[in-house]
Amino acid sequence: MLTRRLSGSVALLRCGRLKRNLQHGATAILRESALNISQWIILCHLRERETSTLTEMAQATDHDAGSLSRAIFALRQRGLVTAMPARDDRRSMVLAASHAGRVLCDGIEAQLTARLDGQLHAALGQEGLQQLLTLMDKAATALDAN
Repeated sequence: MLTRRLSGSVALLRCGRLKRNLQHGATAILRESALNISQWIILCHLRERETSTLTEMAQATDHDAGSLSRAIFALRQRGLVTAMPARDDRRSMVLAASHAGRVLCDGIEAQLTARLDGQLHAALGQEGLQQLLTLMDKAATALDAN
């Protein structure tokens, strides 16, 4: 049996394909709530962390601050995100998901779980899905170190 090392390009292609497929499945659900992927990621981040600055969010979500800022502006206009000046730095804003933002996030999460988790579970089984997530975390941690 011929074994071959995984090249960076193969890993990038496969991760890109998985990301595209996951986003495609999520986009239809998000569209019903007039959200895009970036806005969804912001709401999820704020739901998990409760509060965050733009800088913290950019680092945690691997998105650039400019695109996040535009997405946050749209979410604030809809009343899904609130912003207050930071105590220690008046130039910085502390962001939080509003009650409406958390409710919307929870509803979308339930729909995404039913659709995407069901498809992944059917293809991989519970153990395979857990292994996939564990391996993805390990790979990300290994590459973060470099």
